[in-house]
Amino acid sequence: MVRLNSPLAETSSARDYIDIMSEIKKLEAFYHEFEENNPTIIVFGDQSSGKSTVLQRLTGGLPLPR
Repeated sequence: MVRLNSPLAETSSARDYIDIMSEIKKLEAFYHEFEENNPTIIVFGDQSSGKSTVLQRLTGGLPLPR
């Protein structure tokens, strides 16, 4: 837990806020680590040849960037 030298920091609302912000920072670090390890797929072919359709069926319908 983060310690601040202020009487306001000792209120329950401030402590809750500090705890939540600390958890958000942990999640951000986890997200950036996940993002760096995310695989990249490159698909090329003629226009309207079904590339997106095949990828969506392989991934169970996950939305993919086009």
